[in-house]
Amino acid sequence: MSMLHIGAGGWAYFKVPGLDSLEAYSKAFDFVEVNSTFYTIPSIEMVRS
Repeated sequence: MSMLHIGAGGWAYFKVPGLDSLEAYSKAFDFVEVNSTFYTIPSIEMVRS
């Protein structure tokens, strides 16, 4: 059986009062979608980091 993951479209949109967005997101989900490569090809430096 396949597993379906549903979450917010990135941690910047995940707002919890008093918490950093990424910290709050990581407490709610164990995954994150990183879609920046959809908009532009990343530099070698960015990929290495």
